[in-house]
Amino acid sequence: MWKKLVARFLKQEEDGAPLKLLWPRGTGSVPGILTVRDDGFELSAGSAGRQWVRWTSVTSVATYKYDRFAVDEIILAFETEQRPDLVIEVSEECLGFRDLFLPLERELGIGAGWFNEVMCPAFATNYRVLFERQNPATSVPDKMSS
Repeated sequence: MWKKLVARFLKQEEDGAPLKLLWPRGTGSVPGILTVRDDGFELSAGSAGRQWVRWTSVTSVATYKYDRFAVDEIILAFETEQRPDLVIEVSEECLGFRDLFLPLERELGIGAGWFNEVMCPAFATNYRVLFERQNPATSVPDKMSS
């Protein structure tokens, strides 16, 4: 996982694009709390604060796993128009994680199959881009389902 992130950061640097910050999915061993609404979701991550994401502002969604020795932790990573410098990670350990599934399909066209695809094989990163808006300011989003 870190290899891909480092490679992505290096590519951003080569392209002259600003590096992205990673917003935590929780604090220490305490997962965040996710509140899903019709127009988006809020992730509360303890002392790190809160992030509000509107579905209409999402520019990309990726999924991957962290190897936590005995188990894997599945992540959804969101990038938005409001904070293009930030990647917001939502962990499967967050309370309310599964509440994202229906809105992801309804709002971004991301079918539920992504979860099973990233789950196997175990202990592999299984990085996938699930949604990417080509030109956020002017175009209709490209919807990708798995």
